[in-house]
Amino acid sequence: MDSEKIAKGITEAILEFLKENRGSFVDWLKEQKINVLPHDFNVAISIIYEKKSISEQYYNQILKEFKNLIDSNNLTGHINIKEISQNFINKGEAESFRNKEGFDLLIWGSFSADGLKEQGKITNKIDLNFTFGHPENELKQIGPMVIKDINSRFYVYNYWKINEEDSLRDIGIISSNAFDISLYIIALTFKLWGRFDESILMFEKLYQVLDNKNLTLRNQLAPHLINCYEQFAIFLIIEKRDIKRGIMVCEKIIQLDSYNIFALLNLARLFYETGEVDRSFDIAKKLLEYYPRNAAVELDIAFHKIMKKEYKSAFRHYERLISISQDQLNFNPIEVIEFLDKQFEITKEPALLYASGLISFHYGDPQIAEQSFNSFLNIIRESFCKEMYRSAKNKVHD
Repeated sequence: MDSEKIAKGITEAILEFLKENRGSFVDWLKEQKINVLPHDFNVAISIIYEKKSISEQYYNQILKEFKNLIDSNNLTGHINIKEISQNFINKGEAESFRNKEGFDLLIWGSFSADGLKEQGKITNKIDLNFTFGHPENELKQIGPMVIKDINSRFYVYNYWKINEEDSLRDIGIISSNAFDISLYIIALTFKLWGRFDESILMFEKLYQVLDNKNLTLRNQLAPHLINCYEQFAIFLIIEKRDIKRGIMVCEKIIQLDSYNIFALLNLARLFYETGEVDRSFDIAKKLLEYYPRNAAVELDIAFHKIMKKEYKSAFRHYERLISISQDQLNFNPIEVIEFLDKQFEITKEPALLYASGLISFHYGDPQIAEQSFNSFLNIIRESFCKEMYRSAKNKVHD
């Protein structure tokens, strides 16, 4: 298995873990003190070198270029750098120091002595380490996954030496490598804390940096970035009711993954809510083409068919919906029933009562379903849509 597959597998494991444990994990986060959540990201740098040496000159130039990369990417107000001089014996000591002093990321290590040669060239090597904080669950599952995730992506960045003859080039490589790794750690840390807007900012910056530098790594960022977009879209749409920004975030997902069902379903819904009905229907048709046996897609296209008064077609899509196994449902029946009832109040479209009754009958409360079906039958005649009429009548009599 190559490194790209390993990285993808680890990412999927992290995303699946967060999905499966979202409720308990969010509750755990809420119990923590607010000061464990990073706002500006505080980075400490502790690289040991001999005073008044070539290594010191190299270090100063690396630090300068590292800070320039932060500044050129407009991250100065988000990432705070502090130099310290602490010689850590091992990772445990570094982690204890980081926890005690409250740094989010500690970059530490040391230069080799000046004047050493490698293959006849005077070479200075840096032993560089990245120690950072992140939330952890009781079983200590998150940390190992995160470490594997980072290592699997940045194995190609294992270049931490400066040849005297190519010192300017090597300093640029080291500064760039350290910046990329740090930015990824920061983005991932924000994500694990549920700070999706800050995580998106960092992932987007890194995505841009890698655009002309490392396309393989850039593409490996897509699952993390898409997941952040999805979580942030949920926050904007459900909690903030910020439809405009919700649409913008979903459109960003489509730029990375044109077949993303989460983004397409939400765009179809949001465009309908904002009055762009034709645009919503176009997306619904795309969804049906991409995912012909998907419950939420059948639900969406059936609704549009009702609103276009194509009742027979709507009926067929509802029949396909109820033929799908319930363990494959990817919508909340209660939310759907509430939406259909609300749309009936607005539009007075009778077929919406049938739709609401059908969802209640198969996935909700049979008594509510009977009320919806009776209301539907009291309004329409069989000629309205004999398939819906007969279906409703049969279910009322069952």
